[in-house]
Amino acid sequence: MLPSLIDASFRLAYRLAYQGMKIYWHILKPQTRGAVVVVRHEERLLFVENSYRPGLALPGGGVGRRESPREAARRELGEEVGIECELEELREVFALDWTVDAKRDEVTLFELQSVGPFEVKIDNREIVAAIWLSVEEAKEHATDKVTQRYLLGL
Repeated sequence: MLPSLIDASFRLAYRLAYQGMKIYWHILKPQTRGAVVVVRHEERLLFVENSYRPGLALPGGGVGRRESPREAARRELGEEVGIECELEELREVFALDWTVDAKRDEVTLFELQSVGPFEVKIDNREIVAAIWLSVEEAKEHATDKVTQRYLLGL
């Protein structure tokens, strides 16, 4: 009971923080940097569901001040889905500038491919679900411009 209450409190905090950030972004319209990763196993792609935003997304997040997009991608994979990898295993696919939530976001997309299945671990706080989708299923659920552009190339 207590762990689920703590998890629910974290999910509420994430939702409130995200709403606060959206207000901040609408007022200041900052330039941000992000990194996302397409994790592939055979013909399936890994998507996550965040507790604070509807829909499915690729694992990823913001790039810190003293980190490269590749380092951020590796860190986010570990934090969000428990996948550890070497920097050189992340293949850069493209970078894209786009506007989302009133902020300009420079996103670098990486691909991580494996011959064996990845063991996925979520925290049930920031990430509430992880799901493997076929390319066709992913095309049905892709809502953001970065994911859609990647899927167009497949």
